[in-house]
Amino acid sequence: MYNAPLGYEISSFSPGWDNMAKATTMEKGSFREIKNFNISRHGGIEKRGGMTKLYPTPAGVDQISACDATTDWEGTDLSIDTEDKKEGTGSLKDTIANPVIDTTYYTTYDSTGLWDWSDKKHLLLWLKSDRANTAFTSARLVVWEGANYRYWFLTFLAGEWTAFKFLLSTGDGESGTPPNFALIDYISIQFKAADTTPFYKKIDDIRVDYDAPITTLHEYNAPDGNTYLLTALGTKIRVFYEAAWYDLKDGLTADKKYSFATHLGLCYGANGVDPNFKLYNNTPYQVGLTPPVDAPVVAKISPGTDSKIEEYAETNQDNCGELRQHADRTRIAQGFKLDGDAELTKVKLSLKKIGTITAGKKVWVEIHSNKTGTQVGGDSDTQEANDIATSFSNYELVFSGTKPDLSKNTTYYMVIYGDFNVSSTNFIVVGFDQSDPTYVDGKYWEINGSSVWTDYPSIDLVFEIHGLQQGEDIELEAHGALDTGWGSK
Repeated sequence: MYNAPLGYEISSFSPGWDNMAKATTMEKGSFREIKNFNISRHGGIEKRGGMTKLYPTPAGVDQISACDATTDWEGTDLSIDTEDKKEGTGSLKDTIANPVIDTTYYTTYDSTGLWDWSDKKHLLLWLKSDRANTAFTSARLVVWEGANYRYWFLTFLAGEWTAFKFLLSTGDGESGTPPNFALIDYISIQFKAADTTPFYKKIDDIRVDYDAPITTLHEYNAPDGNTYLLTALGTKIRVFYEAAWYDLKDGLTADKKYSFATHLGLCYGANGVDPNFKLYNNTPYQVGLTPPVDAPVVAKISPGTDSKIEEYAETNQDNCGELRQHADRTRIAQGFKLDGDAELTKVKLSLKKIGTITAGKKVWVEIHSNKTGTQVGGDSDTQEANDIATSFSNYELVFSGTKPDLSKNTTYYMVIYGDFNVSSTNFIVVGFDQSDPTYVDGKYWEINGSSVWTDYPSIDLVFEIHGLQQGEDIELEAHGALDTGWGSK
């Protein structure tokens, strides 16, 4: 789930109680000392709700080909298009003027030497054709190591640039012996002709990405006069001081966004899933333990203001679902859960218009508690369909009427509606992730005109959900002296 900011405002503090805190020894971890350690201490850090949130750093990227020249490329009729491109000075164009039915047309990049992609995570590129993938018997991206290969299917619309992001560790198919990714020879984009209609392929900006070193840290200026730089990485919290890395805490849930906050000499950390911790100078204490009933109050907190309470980030988008492009997709939906009870105020979606839609036709969202049409709350406000941009943009659909009142840890469905005619040329697309989806609390669905739901477990919509967290005023019990309110009731 999305690690939302604490949905409360801390209104008061009082001295706490510290007998339940367990001191542990900070032991040097397995990280070697880093020479000439270069960081940006404050980049990528967001202040929200009194907490300082440190987000994971972007993956490192290596460019395989800028596609600005035909050097090392092979194809049918190669050229460089300097006008229609996604980056650099041009895109590679391969024109097939006289295709033969059932012939596969290869556009291949084979530079000198081999690529070692053993530590790489994704293969990324831009692709455009004047014909949709459905016009071909097959359209694939293939990676080769000698005679061994792995391939991924390409799905795209006619005349539109499409960004692809493929997980290297798994594909749609491969040879009997999988390729050795430490010895990659070449890559090819392969279209198999289904008819004799001419077509072109345009390719740009081929890259691989990988997990990058830490470049942003939380700075804790401790009472002992030292500065400690902290980060959550994998399953550990690590700290850098006196020119060395140390392991501060282990056993975290991997890949959860971690929050750090500093208050009155203590540094606190939490990710919304694992036990919280606090750090005083260089001594960490385990918190999140249940204190006795006579522990004094630390803080009184009240329900907070409207905030983002769930998301699958737009940065994951690599393709799209087609709303009302076919009778099988008269509606599309995404399952989700919330961490806490909440009253929804709006959702945000990545939308794009294809073709022209009749004026006055709308797009809106409903929240359902099941797949049989049980709606929770009212409809969202509508968005004029023909006013949606022809490139992906974010649109907020606000629940200005009866707001959906949702319970925590319960599956709901965000169902996207449109009242325009089903058409293969005039429809709305909604951004999703199909290459490496990681949202665990729901999946993507397509709903036909007979209200039959079809699930796609390997796809997730990108979205944000905003709302008001529910609950009465409560008082937190102390987990330590000068605590900021992280605790259990």
